[in-house]
Amino acid sequence: MSQPPTEEAADALSAEELLACAGEVFINFQDRSYRWVSIKLFALPPIPVDDRTVLRLLLRHGRYRDDYAGGGDNLTALVHARYRLDLITLDSFTPADPTVEEQVLRTWAEQYDRLPAAVQAQMERELYPRLHSATSLYRLADLDENAYHEYGSVVGFSGFHELVLIDRDTGALALAVASDD
Repeated sequence: MSQPPTEEAADALSAEELLACAGEVFINFQDRSYRWVSIKLFALPPIPVDDRTVLRLLLRHGRYRDDYAGGGDNLTALVHARYRLDLITLDSFTPADPTVEEQVLRTWAEQYDRLPAAVQAQMERELYPRLHSATSLYRLADLDENAYHEYGSVVGFSGFHELVLIDRDTGALALAVASDD
C-alpha cells in the first residue's frame, strides 16, 4: 500500500484528487420563491492540511465552479454562484459562529412564511446539525456587485449565504450554499 502524499506533494495533485466528492444534498423550498440549499459533500485530504489549504483546494475544485443558476458544475467555468471566480480569494472567507449562522439561515429561510414541514425537516436533519458539528466554519464574505460575473445578479435576490464546514472529527467537508435563482 502506498503512503499518502506529503503536504508539499499536495500542490502537484489536483483538488479533485485530494477532495473526493461524497455526494450532495439539495433542499428545494418548493414554495414559489425559487429558494434552495445546496450542500456539496467532500472527504478531507488523506494528509494533514490546515484550514487555509482546505479552502484553497475547494476554490480549485471543479465542483466549486457552479453558477447555481441551472448550469451545474462546469470544470471550465470562471464563475462561482454570482461571482467571478478570480475575485474569490482565501481572504474572502471569515471564521463564523455556528449559532449565529444557524439564526441567519433560519431568518432567511422563513423571511416570507413558515417553511413546508418536509422542507423544515430537511433543514433540521441536513443543514443545522452540520453547522454545530463542524470543527471549523467559514462564511464567504458578501463581495460587492463589482465581483459579479455577467449574469451573477440572477442568483441571490432573496439573499446569498455560503458556508464552508470542515469537520475534522469525521474527515468531512461541506460546502453549503443557500440562495435562489
